[in-house]
Amino acid sequence: MFWDKNNNFAFVPVEDEEELLYLYKIIYYERDSIDYLRRYANKKRKSSYYYFHLSDLHIGTRNVDVSKKRLKSLITKQISALEPDDNIDFIITGDAVDSPTKVNNYGYVDFSEFLESKSGKKPIFVLGNHDVNIKGLAFNHRNQRLANYVGNYPDIQINDEIKVIFLLFNSNTNGNFAEGEIGQQQMSEMGNILDNVTNLQEYKLVALLHHHVTSIETPGFYNEKWYEKILSQRFIEQTLRLKDADIFLEWLKIRNVSLVLHGHKHIPYICEHNGINIIACGSSTGQVSHKEYGKTYLSYNVLKFNMDNVVCTQFAEELLGAGAKDIRTVIIEY
Repeated sequence: MFWDKNNNFAFVPVEDEEELLYLYKIIYYERDSIDYLRRYANKKRKSSYYYFHLSDLHIGTRNVDVSKKRLKSLITKQISALEPDDNIDFIITGDAVDSPTKVNNYGYVDFSEFLESKSGKKPIFVLGNHDVNIKGLAFNHRNQRLANYVGNYPDIQINDEIKVIFLLFNSNTNGNFAEGEIGQQQMSEMGNILDNVTNLQEYKLVALLHHHVTSIETPGFYNEKWYEKILSQRFIEQTLRLKDADIFLEWLKIRNVSLVLHGHKHIPYICEHNGINIIACGSSTGQVSHKEYGKTYLSYNVLKFNMDNVVCTQFAEELLGAGAKDIRTVIIEY
């Protein structure tokens, strides 16, 4: 730490004694030494990698355009608070649209192009049940099996800068109503893909899917729908579950997957299961019923990937335009 008589200061990370002596020379010879040291420190600073985790946009639902516009503003403000050389990517864990219609798909393309304008890259995306089936409800699995081939699942995306591989799964291959399943074929094929990655042991693995892999507690803000009040929670969960969650979690454990990102239940949540960290994103356009009239729960996650850990901050805005609050921040060690 260096400072002058006017209490201006600069913090400069120093690697060795030779570099420290060089900085002392700057202080001695440079008139505006503090400004010089700040510039020097900024050049040494390594850029950070941020992933904005969004989910359950449900483009096409009533009044979603208002919350979608608000989400764009929140993302823009969040990015403006980062350093100019920081890297930004987006992850969407399903239900981009409410039903897979042409009009809704156009709406998602427009939003996707907005995200691309902020990051310079297309968002990483996995399918949700609403992206495949009308209103998200499956009968006889008509569209689900086709979705694997259209979406080219399973797939991976590699970030060599932070040594992370994202595993993209389609959790809509089977099930009735809003159920899901990964399936033996998809797990087998993902294994084949990973077996062909050079120096796989050097990477951290992050799985992306839509359906939840563990139970999620109902938060205080959540207002049950009329049918949820009539039907038992057990029955409702049966219509939403990932049918092969247990075997999939076992597969993740064996494959040393350290982190799972998903959506589906519109509730932001973080937990740990048998050494696997699980992060759920709520609905990023607030498609959830709030107990208080006039309120919503628009939420998204911001993940900062470091070499040894991931810092995840979950944001939520209950009253549109009032400002998103940090509802929880956790440091997840690899």
